[in-house]
Amino acid sequence: MKVKIDGLHIAGIASCLPKTVKEIDSLADVFGEKQIRRLKKSTGVERLHLVSDGQTASDLCIAAAEHLISELKIEKESIDGIVFVSFSPDYKGPPTSTVMQHKLGLSESVIAFDITYGCSAYCYGLYQASMLIKAGGCRRVLVCTGDTQTRMINPNDRAMQVIVGDAGTATIVETGNETIPFYFKTVGSHYNDLIIPAGGYRQPCSAETAEEHADDAGNIRSQNDLFMDGMEVMNFALTEAPLAVNELLSFAGLNKESVDLYAMHQPNKLILDHLAIDLEINPEKMPVGLQNTGNTASATIPLLLSILKERGVDFTSMNKVLCCGFGMGLSVSGAVVDLNNTVIFNPIFA
Repeated sequence: MKVKIDGLHIAGIASCLPKTVKEIDSLADVFGEKQIRRLKKSTGVERLHLVSDGQTASDLCIAAAEHLISELKIEKESIDGIVFVSFSPDYKGPPTSTVMQHKLGLSESVIAFDITYGCSAYCYGLYQASMLIKAGGCRRVLVCTGDTQTRMINPNDRAMQVIVGDAGTATIVETGNETIPFYFKTVGSHYNDLIIPAGGYRQPCSAETAEEHADDAGNIRSQNDLFMDGMEVMNFALTEAPLAVNELLSFAGLNKESVDLYAMHQPNKLILDHLAIDLEINPEKMPVGLQNTGNTASATIPLLLSILKERGVDFTSMNKVLCCGFGMGLSVSGAVVDLNNTVIFNPIFA
């Protein structure tokens, strides 16, 4: 699906990382020092941020949202909607967005949505907010994306231990003069390539689903843990992300050179390097920002923008930023956004 929505403005973006840090070098006892060096080179990950006991994705998103609202001097009563995009809800029910409405002190007249997505989440959140504004019901919407993947992986799953981290983000979308072209594609036939098999009503958790098994690579997990078929997901990314970028460029009437920045989902350095080569894009325009965070699923794109801001990147001339996420579903999403009047904040910690 491709669609353009006008009358929008992204006012600000903030990101929050948990304070607990795990150095990849600390896993040398598990992998061996030689393998750790190889993993760091291929993934690009040096360290990860992990939530503490009792800390959730919504906690990180709330911290980011409070920072964003305070710094932009936004009256909370002016926020008409809240959209929480994540596969790390506080509860199976109620929707986490309703809990966040209360904790943030937003008006009871806001409309609150939960959307279940992971790595492609950010553009889905922007799209939902844009539709709410375009329909006339909202003038200002808070979009929160965040995940706590480290809670979902088995501690003996060596492959996942070195790539996934936790984070939460907040974005304010409001009425304005900008148009956002969107792109979405869903390949649900591959839903089980990135999945937590047990825990829903299709397959409730049980003693049987908790039994651990080792795969051919020695990674140990149960059906209660996050599973990723690494090769299938990588093939999907390297096939569908370039298609999405090219389709979106054509739909937006842009060429590759006219885009100021390619803000891609951050799975690992290897995939991002391949995408830059396949798309013939200067790697400086498709930066890697996961060195200190790992793959933070739904948070990666806005977190990348915060990290680039911290690195000193000037967004004031960036009115063509192409965002692209790909993963769980399997799905791919994209949007071209104007950030030259968007206030982007360095990551905070909670």
